[in-house]
This record gives sequence, structure tokens and C-alpha cells, in this order.
Amino acid sequence: MVVLLAPACAAPLPPGATMATTAGVPGPSSSPSTGAPTIVHGTSAPAAPTTAPAPELPGGGRVFFPGRRLVALYGHPGTAALGVLGEQDLPGSVARTQKLAASYAALSDVPVVPTFEIIVTTASSEPGADGDYSSESTVESLRPWVEQAAAAGMYVVLDLQPGRADFLSQARRYTDLLRLPNVGLASDPEWHLEAGQKPLQQIGGVEAGDINAVTG
Repeated sequence: MVVLLAPACAAPLPPGATMATTAGVPGPSSSPSTGAPTIVHGTSAPAAPTTAPAPELPGGGRVFFPGRRLVALYGHPGTAALGVLGEQDLPGSVARTQKLAASYAALSDVPVVPTFEIIVTTASSEPGADGDYSSESTVESLRPWVEQAAAAGMYVVLDLQPGRADFLSQARRYTDLLRLPNVGLASDPEWHLEAGQKPLQQIGGVEAGDINAVTG
């Protein structure tokens, strides 16, 4: 089960792919900025506040849902055991995702957006240095996937398997990527553990307040 915390959508797909749908969540947008003081005839006057327009999302527009269907390859780069995303290199994954999404275009009554759903924190049988039973990918290792997806008009969902960590702390690791208009966030609640629990020994869960802390 995946709980989508930022624009990404879901519906069943054939083996080797994922599709998902969720209620609309506003995408990243630029925050208002105040300009530097403007000098007018030797006096200092504050510039009028300006708001830059929010960047458009893949497929156009600034509101993802309703009106979009994401068709995704799921997994972790370079690790085929975690999903089909890891079965080929980055250019191969772009091409495969675009081909898969195109096969759904004629079946969908809304635009289909090709998507990477990347497991960025992976539940682990070992506690690791931080003791949270979750291995975190670096922003630097993920950035080429996000940038090439953007260049190809694709969306990216960052998927969290937090172990004993909390979703908000893990999400904050990827703030720089989540600011981009083609990047959203998802959580795997079954991989969220309580103190004393370990992966694969029970099914985890998450409270609504934990989700709200991330989306709010």
C-alpha cells in the first residue's frame, strides 16, 4: 500500500508497473517575495510585493487532480529486485516509462503522465548507523533521475519506507527535490515501525496525524 502525500495517482497496472490515483494536493509553488527597496528621487521606497507565477506541472497546468493519470515504473535505481525501475539504466527507464504510458493513452479519458516512482528510503533488515532500519538515498544520487524525467516531461514520486524513522524527518531530507514542479511524495505505511519492531516481522502502520504533519 502506498499513501500519496503529493501529486501522484493510482490504479492497478500489469506486472512490472504501478499506477495510482489520489485526491488533489496542491503542487509546489513559488512563495511570495518582497523586492529590495527602490530608490525614488533620492529617497528609499519599498517595492510592491510581487508573486512569481507557479511553474506548470508535467502535462501543463498547475492543478494535478482531477484531470491526470500517472503511469509509473516503480523501484530503486540499479536494484532490479526492488522493481522494474531498477532493471535498466536511466535512459532506458525514461524510454520504457514513456512507452508504457503511451500504451494507456487511448484507454484514459484524462491525460496520461509517464512517471518514476522511486523508493528513496528503503526498509532494511539492519538498523544502520542511525538505528532506524531504513537506508536513505542521497539527493545527489537522485537528482539525475529527477532532472532527466523533467526534461522528458515526466513526473517523479519519491517513495518513503521509513522503518523506525518518522515520515516528516525523512521527507525533509529531500526538500530540495520536492520544491521542483515535477516531484511529489508517497509513503509506504506498512514499512513504518514502532520502537522494538523490525521489518518483515509485522505489518506497520501510520496515524493520520503523521500524514497531516507532512502535507501541512
